[in-house]
Amino acid sequence: MSESIAGLRLCEDTPSQPPQVIPGCPTLDKQTYETHVDVNGTTWYILVARYSNRALVVVSSRGTFGSIVQAQKHTSLRGGLTYDTRMVLGNRNDEMPELCARMIVEAMEAHGASMPIVLCLGVPVKSRADVSTLVEHVLKGFQSTAPTSS
Repeated sequence: MSESIAGLRLCEDTPSQPPQVIPGCPTLDKQTYETHVDVNGTTWYILVARYSNRALVVVSSRGTFGSIVQAQKHTSLRGGLTYDTRMVLGNRNDEMPELCARMIVEAMEAHGASMPIVLCLGVPVKSRADVSTLVEHVLKGFQSTAPTSS
């Protein structure tokens, strides 16, 4: 059964046609990875979704997206690597979300899983140990969602 407003289908129990892939739009390569971990008495919920052009990483303890940061690596003309982070939404004076995003991208590069990320950080990250815990669990998510060769 579907509801409609001005002829638009809002929901349908059994779709009449399979979803279509639109050329140029990012698609999920594989299922998402979800886990939770206890950090300093707070439960952090971690989601990693790998798309064809980047990955979405959500870390939340409050049920919110928190600060949203983009991060990616660049190769210079001389072959060196640089990492670029940009606060999309959030407090620009808080350096921790950008630090976390950069550390994730650097760790991914070191493990051969290089791709840009969008990080939604809705947890209090207060120490280097918190950053290490975050990076460790996000890397597990990337390893779990890695495309398999057929």
